[in-house]
Amino acid sequence: MSMRLGQLTRCVVGFLVLLSGCTSEAADLSEADVAAIRAVHEAFEAAAMAGDWDAALALYTEDAVQLAPEEPPALGRAAIVERWERIGIRGLTFLERDHPIQKVDGSGDVAYVWGTITQRATWEGQDNVIENGAEMLQLLRRQPDGSWLVALDIWHYHSEEDL
Repeated sequence: MSMRLGQLTRCVVGFLVLLSGCTSEAADLSEADVAAIRAVHEAFEAAAMAGDWDAALALYTEDAVQLAPEEPPALGRAAIVERWERIGIRGLTFLERDHPIQKVDGSGDVAYVWGTITQRATWEGQDNVIENGAEMLQLLRRQPDGSWLVALDIWHYHSEEDL
C-alpha cells in the first residue's frame, strides 16, 4: 500500500472513530437504518457475484470517492467506471466471495461499514485463480429520499501478494 494511501486511510479511520464517539444532537442510527445499510452491502455483493457492475455502480453517490490500493483516488461515478474499465472488471468472475460486515455505526445522515473480504476469482481469458483478502471501510450518506448510498469506499489487501 502506498504511504499516501495508508496515511489517508488512517486519517479517515481516525475521523470515523471520533465521529462514533461524539455526542451531538444527531440521532443514532435506527434499526431500520442499519438494515437499509446492510441491504446496500448485500446488493453490492449480489451485483459483484453476478458481474452486474452497472447495478454495483448505482449503489455509489454521484460524487463518491473510491480509494483502491496503489491507485490514485477515483473521484465520482465516472472516474470509478473509468477505473473499472481500465482494470477490465467486466472480465472478472468471482468463484467465491465472503464479505462479512464487522461493524455498522454512524449518526444522523452518515454511517460507516467496516468489513473483511476473502475472495477467489478468475479473469476472462486466463486460467489462473486469484485468491486474496482485504479489509474494507465504506462511508455511506443518507439520500434525500431516505435511502443510503456509498460515498467513500476504501480497502487494503492483507499482503503485497494480494495486490
